Amino acid sequence: MKGYLLQILIEHGIKYKGKSLCSSIEHVCMENNIHGATVFRAIEGYGKSHKIHHHGLFEKNEPIAIEIIDTKENIEKILPVLKNILQELNTGLITLEEVEIVR
Repeated sequence: MKGYLLQILIEHGIKYKGKSLCSSIEHVCMENNIHGATVFRAIEGYGKSHKIHHHGLFEKNEPIAIEIIDTKENIEKILPVLKNILQELNTGLITLEEVEIVR
């Protein structure tokens, strides 16, 4: 079955309307009956600022990846909402690719 993988790359600790951005994104997914979303913490990375983000004892800027996999129709339903949130916060990167859902 064909599906779509929407990946969102953000920095840990960003808030949106009083909640963590990760939680806000997951809430959008659940409200729209998305089949699943997973949040990953990365060890290290950098974005357009070219500032290294990393996980450390006192660091609060570790990189986060959120992966959402669902049908094209469901992804197209939430994509504008997620784009607006990230644009409002002037943060993040969204990628989208077609995938083969095996199970």
